[in-house]
Amino acid sequence: MTCIVGITDGKRIVMGADSAGSSPDSPEIYDTATSKLWSTGEYVIGICGSYRAGQLARWEMSWPEIPPGLGPGPELESFMVREVVTCLRQTLQSAAFTSPEERSRVAQFLVGARGQLFSIGGDFSAVSMATPWMAIGSGRIAAYGAFHVLGGLDLELEDKATRALAAAQAQTANVREPFHVLSAGPRSAFLPGPSDAPDGGEAVGLLGARSDSSPD
Repeated sequence: MTCIVGITDGKRIVMGADSAGSSPDSPEIYDTATSKLWSTGEYVIGICGSYRAGQLARWEMSWPEIPPGLGPGPELESFMVREVVTCLRQTLQSAAFTSPEERSRVAQFLVGARGQLFSIGGDFSAVSMATPWMAIGSGRIAAYGAFHVLGGLDLELEDKATRALAAAQAQTANVREPFHVLSAGPRSAFLPGPSDAPDGGEAVGLLGARSDSSPD
């Protein structure tokens, strides 16, 4: 299930998520009200996999404050590995999500902060890509293909994220609208109003963009 996408201009991050809920052991697909996307402090976070792991990360974990002066690069990666991943692992350990037999069910997280995106997987590695975009979940391949085409176009980050999600929906059975989008980092002039994101990020909107090739 799921497609989570993120894109950055090196300062600002926009992340988007679909609303499908499914299980590899069941044919059903649901439109979930439980969000796969949230923000706290300077972070914006998306999750695919275990909802329980995501809820622990959102409601139980205290996300470490990022020191002043850290920007995209090795120092921010070091902070993610030493501070964020350690805190995440300790939080999940409280629910036995760190045992080897549980690792296949651990959520994968897409974490953005200070203009850089990281994927945190079941082995608790924090990986950043050379491209300014990342995607996780079953719709990631279609999203990556869309980003490859959209990357050079003169579009706002929100548009690119939404179109990548629309491509994932068109090509992946268990990705579906509505799409949720959040951002973190310096605000651009075109963005509306003050933040109304639940945990401190900037809520860009609840989107239901469809292309002609998207399923009904």
